Amino acid sequence: MQEFLAHQSERKLKHNESLVDYIYSKDALLEKAPFTIPQPDRISMIIGDITEEKWQIALTTQNSNTVEELIDRATALDAIRSAKQEHKKHSTKSQIRSSYTYDEQRRKYNPITDDVRDITCWRCGIKGHASFMCSLP
Repeated sequence: MQEFLAHQSERKLKHNESLVDYIYSKDALLEKAPFTIPQPDRISMIIGDITEEKWQIALTTQNSNTVEELIDRATALDAIRSAKQEHKKHSTKSQIRSSYTYDEQRRKYNPITDDVRDITCWRCGIKGHASFMCSLP
């Protein structure tokens, strides 16, 4: 019995795994227990091994009575999780893009303030001229 409990506690929610997939997988593992696990205990074991606290709390506060109810609630949370991850991807890309644009603008040659001898051409890598003056195509 102790071996099984230790084994099942190793199964945790993976970073890129949906809550529903995790719950199905964990419930299937608990189904193989050498003893009967009541629904409330199953739910506690499933929720207890969710690695992100905010999703753990969100499922706990739903007060599910069965694993099926837990799965229903997890479906809605998965939609929120995927939307947040999608937003995170887009905001990271735009941050990278905006910092690149800022660097490009900051390094532009200004004939009034910059000395042409201090500039390194990004096309050929030679110091002394800006890229728009470069003889390379």
